Amino acid sequence: MPRKPGETVQINLRLKEALRRRLEREAKKRGVSLNFEMTSRIEQSFEMESLRAQEAVTADMHVAWSRFGQLLHGLASQGDLRRAAEMLIAEVEAMPECLEREGVQKAVATVKQVTNLLDREAALAIRRMGHV
Repeated sequence: MPRKPGETVQINLRLKEALRRRLEREAKKRGVSLNFEMTSRIEQSFEMESLRAQEAVTADMHVAWSRFGQLLHGLASQGDLRRAAEMLIAEVEAMPECLEREGVQKAVATVKQVTNLLDREAALAIRRMGHV
């Protein structure tokens, strides 16, 4: 018949004498039985293992959030740059005498290409964020 999870069972355990004495000494210091000292230490080892796993997950999350933060900062900066470029183009386009100059026309066309590229890169970055 299978044992219940909360059931207490007796097991035989082989230990080196030095370890048994050490456990016994610690049990006396704490005012507990040798059995309680050993079971407490075994349970504590599982808890520490779980804590180490949680710490690893926390560290991974910290790295991921740092990356997202950097990416979001970059996207915000790109947005600021794009808005400034749009304002500059609007001002230049409002002055027809400036648009008559070939160099100004080329510059406006180049700025528009770059802002379109920024838009595409931002869209790709946002899609990548969803897959990380």
